[in-house]
Amino acid sequence: MNIAFIGLLFVVASDYLGLGKFFPIVDALRLTLSVLLLLFISVWYKHGLSEPMYYRQSKLLTFFIVLTGLALIHGLIRSYAVPILKQEIGYFFLVIVIFYLLESRKKIDYFLSALVLFHVLLVFINLEKLGAARAGAFSAGYFLGDGNDFAWGLNIVLPMSIYLIFSAEKRLFKLIGIAGAVIILLGIIGTASRGAFLALVSGMLYYLIFVSKRKFGGIIFVAIIGLVGIAFAPQEYYDRIGTISTFDEDSSAMGRITAWKAAINMALDHPVLGVGAGSFNSAYGRFYRKFGDPSRWISTHNIYFKILSEYSFLGVIIYLLIIYSNLAQNRRNAVLLTKEKNNYSINPAWPGYLNMSIVTFAVGGMFLTGVNYPHIFLLTALTMATNRIIQQDIKANSESNSSGTTSGKHSWPVYFR
Repeated sequence: MNIAFIGLLFVVASDYLGLGKFFPIVDALRLTLSVLLLLFISVWYKHGLSEPMYYRQSKLLTFFIVLTGLALIHGLIRSYAVPILKQEIGYFFLVIVIFYLLESRKKIDYFLSALVLFHVLLVFINLEKLGAARAGAFSAGYFLGDGNDFAWGLNIVLPMSIYLIFSAEKRLFKLIGIAGAVIILLGIIGTASRGAFLALVSGMLYYLIFVSKRKFGGIIFVAIIGLVGIAFAPQEYYDRIGTISTFDEDSSAMGRITAWKAAINMALDHPVLGVGAGSFNSAYGRFYRKFGDPSRWISTHNIYFKILSEYSFLGVIIYLLIIYSNLAQNRRNAVLLTKEKNNYSINPAWPGYLNMSIVTFAVGGMFLTGVNYPHIFLLTALTMATNRIIQQDIKANSESNSSGTTSGKHSWPVYFR
């Protein structure tokens, strides 16, 4: 494990755990950004940017970040786009770093194990808030501070824990996966988040349909997860989940519907670029709030409607294409690995579990507003890094079979392979 990889783990740990809250005497944000910038410069100097920028996802992410930057010119409240732009640029740097540093299955397993352990630690740190009614801010990174956001992040990492259980090579990683899956599942349930419940169910359905090769065993595994949830779920969890069927009687749900209608109207009024990154709340309060509607400032609680209002139709299309591109690439990789599993270092099951995380992200995003959270960047980076390893294996196999006559033929990723 080299210094650069340790630096990557520090950056991710600092971001997810919110180290600045635990060590206030240290400027954790500045230190984290400095380490990330050094890592980015290092991989840029060593490898360049041509290879990662060949991928459709990186081009789409770049385009989306440009749209965020344009809000500095046209946005309703232009200053609101500044911190969002900084975050997105930083996370794009992280995509490039992960793309190059996760250069083998071993590195991916180490990274996933660390990510699972970070979330296990977060659950323990916030134990007193789990199961409590509207517990307030969680002790975590800025994007995990709310109970719903906290559960969203846990949902995204849960499939990675399950992957470690069934597919990791090292026994230690398997143990981390088992402990992580149980603790993370209890953390999701402890938040009593309705959106997280739907994301969890969608992830389990994807697992049964597309990931599990032995359907009966998959059903048994999902049943065990369900039994664990039933056994430890507090009464508030059942009360909250029960309101899904009566959303029209819930003020929170109806407030979201009001916000979604306002988002559509904003996109229709500003069809080219929207009201600008970060400006939905202000636009709603100033121009779109009707008599009797919820309070002056309101949130969309939906990444897609938030993008629709702030980036308009073009932004939504780009964002959906990023998600689709990741899903499609992982699906192609899974088919390729299954057909010729002996010729590749990546476990054939891994792309399926990665797609399971993407599905939970996409479904959970229907109830939350974290457009500029690290989730989509992390999932994109893992997808691209996985494909890079596969392309390197293809190149090595090709050179071996042809005694070096095709050396360099696959020096760039074959995206549509």
